[in-house]
Amino acid sequence: LIVPVQTTATLPTEGMGQTWDYSSWVADHRSNYPYVGATSDPVFVDALNYEAQNLVFAGMTISTREYEAVDNNGWYLYGRDIDPVSYSLTAVSGGASDSLHFLDYSDIYGGRIDMIPFPATYQTQRSQSRQETIPFEITIAAFGLNKTPGFHKKNYSRELEVVGSGTLVMPTSLGTASASFDVLLVKSNRTLVDSFFLGGVPASATLLGALGLTQGSISRDSFYNFYAPNFGANILGMTDNGGTGHILFYKTQAIDAVLAITDIEVTNPSNCFPNPVQQQQTLTIQTNKNIGSANLTIVDVNGRVVFQKFLDNIQYTKYQWSLPANLGQGIYFYQLIDKASKHQTQGQFQVH
Repeated sequence: LIVPVQTTATLPTEGMGQTWDYSSWVADHRSNYPYVGATSDPVFVDALNYEAQNLVFAGMTISTREYEAVDNNGWYLYGRDIDPVSYSLTAVSGGASDSLHFLDYSDIYGGRIDMIPFPATYQTQRSQSRQETIPFEITIAAFGLNKTPGFHKKNYSRELEVVGSGTLVMPTSLGTASASFDVLLVKSNRTLVDSFFLGGVPASATLLGALGLTQGSISRDSFYNFYAPNFGANILGMTDNGGTGHILFYKTQAIDAVLAITDIEVTNPSNCFPNPVQQQQTLTIQTNKNIGSANLTIVDVNGRVVFQKFLDNIQYTKYQWSLPANLGQGIYFYQLIDKASKHQTQGQFQVH
């Protein structure tokens, strides 16, 4: 669950021993971006998971899935699976049969850019690059093109540095302040160079101009990300727009998961039944003490948040919910957090 915020807050203070408190920020809107396990993918064999993403090429949308991987050197973007789609170019070029077709393509990135390097400590630095390819076929009668193969090459380079360490406080999924927890602050300066090729040679400026594209265009951005131990994605991030009005986003499910992974004294023991439970069956959690409505978070054995739901208690200390379809066979961990953002209980169950 990613919550974007438009804010005039200043950029994070860099250095060791910092305390960053963003708990008062109010969300503009919320968005769900589920991650799907991909450890058995036959093409992206080193992948851990993927996220559905849309790319935009000259105003045309391409459905894709971007894969992530992790190894001893870091957590990194691994590749992209592109779905085929065709668009008419009649409105752009005037030809009745003119079209642009994006191919079905699995792109394992050339090079590598780590989201977070391993090991990561204060002042760790990385300078890395990677290349992405988007293949297509284009037909424009006025240019003598008939299903001519081409591709868009995206060349990324990034300078990364761990510029801070300390503790972070941020809003929880219930809108209250979280407990403070240890984080590293990572700053990135990124450059993207776009190149376009037709028939194995650079595409002409005239053709690209008709599509609103520029050969060799360069774009740059800078951004900050916070990372916590035992969680493989950024928890909170902010763009650096060179002034105020920075775009902030934070992941409420991530903070719930991070706080659940740390050692916690359980003051309200619970059990769940039936356990083991069948897929998509109703599961009941019973606590020793009444805590009222609570936020339920389910984490898999890899530490990924796979489900979250706000529950009202029934019969004083009981909570019931139906397992979602994405919970396959395996072991899962649950936690309940009350309205005051206090961790109340946790446990585990098995789906078979």
